[in-house]
Amino acid sequence: MILEDRQASCNREVDIAVLLPEDEVDEVIYGFRQLNPLLLLPVPNPLENEGRRTTIVILRVFCRKWSSSIVALLTSALLFSFILVNVYDMKLTVDGSYENSCDVQFVESIPTGMNFSHGAIHRSTYDAWIDLFNSATRTIHIAAFYWNLNSSDYPTSDFGRRVYAQLVNAGRRGVDIRIAQDVSKGLSDNKDSKWLSKMGLAKVRTVDLKKLLGLGVLHSKVIIVDLEHAYVGSANMDWKSLSEVKELGLYIRNCPCIATDLFRIFNVYWYLGQERSQIPSKWPKSFETSFNLKSPMKMNFDGVETDVFLSSSPTPFNPKGREYDLEAIISTISLADRSICIAVMDYIPQTLYLDDNNRYWPDIDDAIRSAAFRGISVRLLVSNWTHSSSHQLAFLKSLIAINDGLPKIRGRKGSVQVVSVLFSNKVFCIRFLHRRFGKP
Repeated sequence: MILEDRQASCNREVDIAVLLPEDEVDEVIYGFRQLNPLLLLPVPNPLENEGRRTTIVILRVFCRKWSSSIVALLTSALLFSFILVNVYDMKLTVDGSYENSCDVQFVESIPTGMNFSHGAIHRSTYDAWIDLFNSATRTIHIAAFYWNLNSSDYPTSDFGRRVYAQLVNAGRRGVDIRIAQDVSKGLSDNKDSKWLSKMGLAKVRTVDLKKLLGLGVLHSKVIIVDLEHAYVGSANMDWKSLSEVKELGLYIRNCPCIATDLFRIFNVYWYLGQERSQIPSKWPKSFETSFNLKSPMKMNFDGVETDVFLSSSPTPFNPKGREYDLEAIISTISLADRSICIAVMDYIPQTLYLDDNNRYWPDIDDAIRSAAFRGISVRLLVSNWTHSSSHQLAFLKSLIAINDGLPKIRGRKGSVQVVSVLFSNKVFCIRFLHRRFGKP
C-alpha cells in the first residue's frame, strides 16, 4: 500500500498498524518523527518472527503542506516490512510563497575589545544560538568539532555557560537532542556532551575519522532545530567562539529546504558514529540529495533570486548528489565577475600535520591566481597570531608577487591584496580570525 500526499489539500488522519522487529523500532520512530505529521504509538507484541521479537507500531498520519512525501508499506505473510522512501530526501517544489518564508542572516562573533564606530553590523553568534535552543520544540541536531562551553572562569566565558544552560533546558522539556562530534583528542575531553548524555538529555555519537580514513577530523559546526531552523558557520561549541574569536556564520530561519538538506549531512555523521561503523561502498538512497552545483535550490532572499546548495567533504562522506567542498569553492571563484573577498584563519597551499609526508596542494591557490589574471580584484583577510604557520607569509608574498605580471583584459587589470590581521594574546590561544568566508 502506498500513501502519497501532494500539495497537502487533506486534513484527515489515517491509522496504519505496522509490525516491526523490536531492535529497529527506535530508529524507525525517530526517522518518521522528523517528518512531523506523524504520531507513532509502539505497542509490545508477543510474537516472534525468525527469532526476533517484534513490536506493533501505529502510524497516525496527519496530512500537512509538504510538497511531496511518500510512505510505502509492503506486506509479507508474517511481517510488515517498513520502508521509508526518501525519508530524508524531500525534494520540495518551492513556490514563491515558500521561498519568501526563508530568513537568512549573517551572524558573527567579535572579540572583546574590538569596537566599531557604528557598532556591530550583524547579530551575534551568541544571540542566534540562544534563539535556536529556546525555540526548539521537537529536535536539535548538532555537529561539533569539540565542546568547551563551561570550562573557564574568565569573565566572557559566561556566554558559553548561558548557551549550555539553554541546551540543557531544551533537553529537560523533552526536545530530542542528538550530537555527532569528533574524537577531539588533545583539544577537549568533551565534558559538556558527556554530561548531557549521562543525564539522559542528549544522545551522543563520536565520529573517529582516523579509524574510518586513517586521518582527519570532523570539523563541521552545524545546529539544526526542528528541521526548520539552522546555524552553519565557523564557531565551535566553545565559549571563546562566542566572545573572544572572530567567527562568521549563517542563521537560517523558517527554511525546511535548507534545514532538511543540512540534516542529510548530519545523518551521515550520525551513521558513522555507530560502534564498528564503516563507510558504505554505496550510501543508501535515504542519504542522497538532489541539490548541488548543477541542480541548486531556487530561492529568494531579500528579493534576490538565489541558487543554494550545500557541499561537504571528504568525498567518501558524500552520498550521491552531494557536492564536494573543493569543487564548490573553485566553482565559486571561477564565477566571479568583478571581485572576490576571502577571509580565512590560515592560507597555505599545502597539506599540514603529516610530518614528512606533507605535499604541495595548489588547487585553491591556482584558482585565485587564475581569477586575478582574468581581471578580478581579489582581497584576502588572513589571521596572524601565535600559532600561524611560519610558512604562511612566504606563500602570501608569492601570491602578491603576481600583481606585477597581470595583464590588462578588456580594459581591466586584476589584483591581489592581502591584509594579515594581528590579534593580541589577551586570552591564551584564542585571539584570532577563525572565520571562513568567500564572496565572489
